[in-house]
Amino acid sequence: MAKTKIQNSKSQVAVKSSSKAVPVKKKKGPVSHFWTLNSLLLLFVFSAVIFSTAYFTYERAMYYSLVFCDDNIFVLDYNEFNKSDDAVSKAFKRTIGTSYYRPVLDLSFINDCRMSKKLDSTIYTSKGMNLDTKIKGGHRDDPTTWPFIYKRTNIWLHVIGSVLVFIFFVFIGYRQVQSFIFGMLFTLHPILSPAASWISGRNDSLMTIFVLLSFIFMISYLRNDKWFSWILLLVHFLMFTIAMFTKEIGAMFVPVAATYIYIFWVRTEKLKLFSLKNVLLVVGWGLIGIVWNYMRQQAIKGIKNPDTIGFEALMKNYPTFAVFVSKIFLPLKMIALSTFEWPTILAGVGLIILIVLFFIYAPKYGIKFDRWRGFVGASWFLWFLVPTLMVRIVYVDDFFDYAEHRAYLPMIGMIWMIFEIINSFKIDFKKPLTIAISSILIIIFFYNSYNYVDKFEDRKHFWGHMVATYPYKSRGYLDLGKAYYVENEFKEAEECYFKGIERNPNNFNLYIDLSAVYLRLGEYAKSIEKAEYALKLDPTNMIAKYNLGKAYLSTGKNKEGADYLSVAASMGWQKFPGIFFDIGQGYFRSKEYPKSIEAYNNHLKIMPNHVPTLTQIGFVYANMNNFDKALEYFKMVMDIEPTNQDAWNNTARVYNITKKFNLIGPLIQQMKARGVTIHPDVAKMQR
Repeated sequence: MAKTKIQNSKSQVAVKSSSKAVPVKKKKGPVSHFWTLNSLLLLFVFSAVIFSTAYFTYERAMYYSLVFCDDNIFVLDYNEFNKSDDAVSKAFKRTIGTSYYRPVLDLSFINDCRMSKKLDSTIYTSKGMNLDTKIKGGHRDDPTTWPFIYKRTNIWLHVIGSVLVFIFFVFIGYRQVQSFIFGMLFTLHPILSPAASWISGRNDSLMTIFVLLSFIFMISYLRNDKWFSWILLLVHFLMFTIAMFTKEIGAMFVPVAATYIYIFWVRTEKLKLFSLKNVLLVVGWGLIGIVWNYMRQQAIKGIKNPDTIGFEALMKNYPTFAVFVSKIFLPLKMIALSTFEWPTILAGVGLIILIVLFFIYAPKYGIKFDRWRGFVGASWFLWFLVPTLMVRIVYVDDFFDYAEHRAYLPMIGMIWMIFEIINSFKIDFKKPLTIAISSILIIIFFYNSYNYVDKFEDRKHFWGHMVATYPYKSRGYLDLGKAYYVENEFKEAEECYFKGIERNPNNFNLYIDLSAVYLRLGEYAKSIEKAEYALKLDPTNMIAKYNLGKAYLSTGKNKEGADYLSVAASMGWQKFPGIFFDIGQGYFRSKEYPKSIEAYNNHLKIMPNHVPTLTQIGFVYANMNNFDKALEYFKMVMDIEPTNQDAWNNTARVYNITKKFNLIGPLIQQMKARGVTIHPDVAKMQR
């Protein structure tokens, strides 16, 4: 027994001595079995499932039309810029909209435009689509205005973003099955459907990709002590730079990353606060920020942003915190551009209170909840959301309060918090009950998102959904009316405009569009009435002046019509390419010939060698008894169109008026030889 005790004693001493002799090496950062063969294989399988699910859910949106809610700006209004040879360099010198500096987003549209040049009708007919229907809003003979490539890019960005979200959570140490389930929920969440289906929603999915890549390479750099860490650092800086130049809130990566580094590395003594690794990160972020800010300031120089910016905007937008939390947990009443509603706000407030109470009291009740790790998720959610609330776009109070796709990046922080809450309860995602609940949620999300995609099919579906969701707002009726108007369904458009007026009698745009409807229907008195009322509400409105001018011309009030059109042209003739011709017609009919010629010449600057304009100028000079000038213009028309009957017949008339009878006969012989129609009055001249 004594021997045994001695042996045990020695053994205990040996063990104690051994524990002192072998120091325990501290692990760097959260560790996952990311690089094992089995993990990589499972990672590939899960990524492939997320990839396929995302693509299948949104694939048909590629063949949908423009909805004319900002997407027309990127595809149509920016078309000439996107096609220009120097567009890439200019993208870094200009803003989008007013003062939004997003050159990488701009580059994505430039790339789409150039890829679209290779399109042909087979992309639609191969899917059994009607080409004329699906390019609605674009130009029939210009594939760069077709929405296919632009929408395809949106879908691919969401597919890549969804896979990256899954990989990101695995990379920072969460279990693959758990990360896969939440990756699927992220992929199929209805609140993110606009980012995949609506061209205007891509900025957030695009930025999320580069923010996640930046975070992944930053963590890899922190974990790595070898020479390779320098390459990881440089790649991190590159991804961070691209994120910054994609959307301004990319700058919020810095406080989020700083929070992560402090909680996961500095607080746990895995890295000193002023270590070389941290200093290099801060210096790099600072230099990139300085360059970005300088380039942005150069781009926005002289631009006055009409939007409300700062604390005042935040005071209007702050309910977004609650509605995003509400819609992330309870995705109901989904619409791309949403309005604050009390049920959604109260549900969000209730959920926020529950989360805060859990943070405070969970440890007191023996729940092993790591507040610090949960705080990283909360920090991510708040930092990436707050900047979007510091801007209130002008004229949207009767339209929307927040865009759903802005939840794209903040939602990752919410998932991070949910991970920590779930882990505190030690929920096993391999158990049948957990798998069943998760599967049901995934199926529900898939069903809702799959059907939600159809709301982006075309202009009517998009704005029809707006009207159905918010029937009390006039803006939806305005744009739904426009959708009917462009398809020549004027009665339906008229009905929409009147419904909009019932809800907001001071929306001058509704009266402007009504005046346009009545112009097309030939009801000129009504058109004048609506245009004049629009000008009472907005005396400087260019389109109202244009419609009023056109209506006056149609009722024989030529001088009044030409005067209104002239004012509209001085405010922005580019919107109305034919406006100078109409002005010329009005002044000609009111016998103000010099003004008429001036207007026609302005039209020729836009459309050189335009035969009807040249003919009219010749006719004006003839009425001014300047017959030599008249003949000069008729000759120009003949050179362009050798068989133009108006120019030939008008030339004969001038010869008759100026008593050059000897020239009429040979002229008529030339007309016969060329097959030009001889008008009866000219035929009499020969006799």
